[in-house]
Amino acid sequence: MKSYVGSCKPCQLFANIQNVNPPSRSVPTLNLFEQFSIDYVGPFLLSLRGNKYVLVAVENFSRWPVAMAYPRADAVTTALFLYEHIFTQFGPPSHLLSDNGSHFLNDIVNEFLTIVKTHHKYSSPYRPSTNGQCEKMNGVLVSSIKKLSIEQPMEWDTHLPAVLYAYRTKAHEVVKISPFELLYGQYPRSSRQDILQTFGQSFAFERLFKLMDGNIHNEESVANDYPIRDLVEADILEPGTKVIRVRQKKSGKLDSNYDPEVFTVLGGLGNGAYQLVDARGVPLARRVNRASLKRLLSRLFRKGSFL
Repeated sequence: MKSYVGSCKPCQLFANIQNVNPPSRSVPTLNLFEQFSIDYVGPFLLSLRGNKYVLVAVENFSRWPVAMAYPRADAVTTALFLYEHIFTQFGPPSHLLSDNGSHFLNDIVNEFLTIVKTHHKYSSPYRPSTNGQCEKMNGVLVSSIKKLSIEQPMEWDTHLPAVLYAYRTKAHEVVKISPFELLYGQYPRSSRQDILQTFGQSFAFERLFKLMDGNIHNEESVANDYPIRDLVEADILEPGTKVIRVRQKKSGKLDSNYDPEVFTVLGGLGNGAYQLVDARGVPLARRVNRASLKRLLSRLFRKGSFL
């Protein structure tokens, strides 16, 4: 009886979406300029200079941010930004992490990355936390720009350099060291700073990296001791498991929380992402995060839907 009730079609489609904590593994960045995360922020109010978007990139080892304001968020803008502000400044990284937006997932960007031999990685759709460093920077940037441009909102883009400088010179809450110090090996210049202290910092790369590693390790230990509230530990989906996906776009209040189309798990990647196939056995173009999937209890399958 419990199994029969649990397999009720409407009950599963309209069930509350659980805040799932998928099994995952952290992939550390071990070297400077090894990987950049990139994302667009906007649209903002059209500025006097004709800008509406900010393209943000974060160097994942030092957390060093780079950002530029642009009129459009498209493939050409992305390619120019990568060339002018990433590759010619730091060299081509081994990896570039972005979402699946058309301004990143296109022939122009893909061809350019192929030429410079940079591997393009994509975050899980509708799962911005998989690009966490960039998302954190985006939040700081938007909040700061709002405060600085309250009196002259159409000049919001003029505050971008000040916001970047403040972020670069503030100690990161996890590593306890500023991106500036990690990148250059010393504190930024200040009229009130002891010149000998600044000089001494320039010889302290090894000390900085050891301190950074220790702080990250301590932060991870604390995080493991205090589980996040309201998170449900996700079970592992074995190959062959039938699942339904969270409905990401709703047209009305009466839409179900889950899409009725049924998929089959082809395999898991060990980082919370799964490769799915549809009812015809065709693999989905993009892998889906465990947080967007619900194990399906069904009474009967027929043509990709369930009864």
